[in-house]
Amino acid sequence: MEKTGTKYQLKTVSDRVAAVREAVGDNVGIVVELHGMTDVNTSIQIGRELDQYDCLYYEEPGQSMDYRYVKELHDNVKTCTATGERIGSLWGFKPFIENRAIDVAQPDLGVVGGITEMKKVCDFANAYDVGIQMHCLGGPIMCAATLHVEAAIPNFVYHECLQWNTLPVFTKIGKYNDMLLPKDGYFEVPDRPGIGQELSEEAIASSEVIQIK
Repeated sequence: MEKTGTKYQLKTVSDRVAAVREAVGDNVGIVVELHGMTDVNTSIQIGRELDQYDCLYYEEPGQSMDYRYVKELHDNVKTCTATGERIGSLWGFKPFIENRAIDVAQPDLGVVGGITEMKKVCDFANAYDVGIQMHCLGGPIMCAATLHVEAAIPNFVYHECLQWNTLPVFTKIGKYNDMLLPKDGYFEVPDRPGIGQELSEEAIASSEVIQIK
């Protein structure tokens, strides 16, 4: 999108979100994802259009890796802001959280440095009343680990579930399928050992084996 959105572009965004809101009603949360692909000025313009639709939050608006730009947007729109899937440590999240540039942090286990660092991010965010919606773009192992961390924190908002979790390329990787999709809108955390998931025999058999000597 251009540096500042044209009336046509802004109206297109507004009309589409309006259609979604009309279709799902008032009891469904809408998350609008920009993926850091618009500049701050355009993001603010879009955000002000979105404010009328009572969206849940606005994901990766503007220059999402620099807290100063996200803070500027946060202070100029009513819709909650969220970002963090590309941030690699607690120290990366620190300025976003301390400066209240975001309402929801979105750390990714595979990017932020594993379960221990993830828990640090979640606890630090909780001290500043920032919610957590962990980014979960991965297969059964990532999904299981993410669910366990979410179950252990007080500032959990939502669990991200992607459509391709239903595809065989993902479902065949894990031994168990009971953590990939929600039941009646909720996920159940199993009581199996560890994270409650492991690689399937099929996944192990079809993997390349590399020996390091």
